[in-house]
Amino acid sequence: VRKVVLFRLDAVMYGVLFAYGMKFHKDVLLNLRKTLFVTGLTGLLVTILCFYYFREQTGYYFINKSVKFFFDTFYFMLIPIFFSFTIPVAYSFKGFRKIWLKKIVLHVSLISYSLYLVHYAVIYIPFFKNTNSQTVFHSVFQYVLYWILVLLISTFNYRFFEKPLIKLRDHFSQLE
Repeated sequence: VRKVVLFRLDAVMYGVLFAYGMKFHKDVLLNLRKTLFVTGLTGLLVTILCFYYFREQTGYYFINKSVKFFFDTFYFMLIPIFFSFTIPVAYSFKGFRKIWLKKIVLHVSLISYSLYLVHYAVIYIPFFKNTNSQTVFHSVFQYVLYWILVLLISTFNYRFFEKPLIKLRDHFSQLE
């Protein structure tokens, strides 16, 4: 269920709620942006480390029904909540001083739809779903390899499929 967007509309709604807050209570959220940002990053880190500990290190996720229930129910709700806490900082961010960082952010924003399409079904399931990480180094290596593959395939998909179709769409929309 957690992998199907239709069933994860709650995750989208947290961002919508923060966008609503930015529209009607901008001053309050901007005054709290540093606190929200630190809370969001800390919450993300603690949640992800707990999941890693209970699933990969101890195996309690597979043994203890309460732990499994918590992560299956609340983990995928907490992650988007903590991410949404970073929206006020992202909103107040004016620009990039480093041109290379600007290019990276622009590239990721352009390939974001391809990232969405590719990341789970094309890469994770066939290559990483049933692998067991024996060490932290192996887990980090798999994670880095996963993101390299996702970024490369998404870039390819954007450049050779998505971008030409966007140009074609724009061409036909100008004819009308």
